Amino acid sequence: MVRQQIGFLMLVVSATIGVIALSAISDTIRQWNTLDKEGKIGGCVMVVLLIWAAITTAALGILL
Repeated sequence: MVRQQIGFLMLVVSATIGVIALSAISDTIRQWNTLDKEGKIGGCVMVVLLIWAAITTAALGILL
C-alpha cells in the first residue's frame, strides 16, 4: 500500500516537473533571439535536465 502511494506521488511530481519543463521551453524559445551564447547554452541545459528529471521520476514511480 505504501509503495503504491509513493509511486503515485512520484508520478504526480513527474507531471509537475513536466509542466515546469514546458514552461522553461516556451520561455527559452520566446527569448532565443535576445540571449547570448552562454544564455542559449544555459537554457538548453536547463530544459534537458528538467526533462531528464521528469523521465527518471516517472520511471521510478512506475517501477514502484
